[in-house]
Amino acid sequence: MALLINEAGFEGMHLGGVSKPDGIYYDGSCGMIVDTKAYAKGYALPVGQADEMIRYIEENKTRGQINANHWWEAFDNNVTCFHYMFVSAEFTGGFEKRLDYIAKRTGICGGALTAKQLLLMAEAVKSGRLDRKESFELFEHNQQVIIPNN
Repeated sequence: MALLINEAGFEGMHLGGVSKPDGIYYDGSCGMIVDTKAYAKGYALPVGQADEMIRYIEENKTRGQINANHWWEAFDNNVTCFHYMFVSAEFTGGFEKRLDYIAKRTGICGGALTAKQLLLMAEAVKSGRLDRKESFELFEHNQQVIIPNN
């Protein structure tokens, strides 16, 4: 989260802990819910963790009394368009099927980004090769996001 906030210029916050995503970031009206995973042999996005992201998305959409910690209040009130992102060293198995599952259940698109691709995205945004608003559009296809290394 520090990379995206301090280097790439997004607004946001590290959250983590019980019943919260690992962090959020946003720019203008666009926001991202972030969940990071550290697995030595790759991350396949098990259904249980896909369901956890669904819960985060639904809590953010309803912003009611579902979760007493109100983590979604870290988003600016102007943020009306949301995506989600999983970050891990590597993705394996049928993780893209679970990304589709999340999108079908919530109506919200998202994607997966390796740690290397996250670094490339932050560098592209910081250098001006990728507009912050356009970076959210990369997560509209429920797939692993690849940043061109130009």
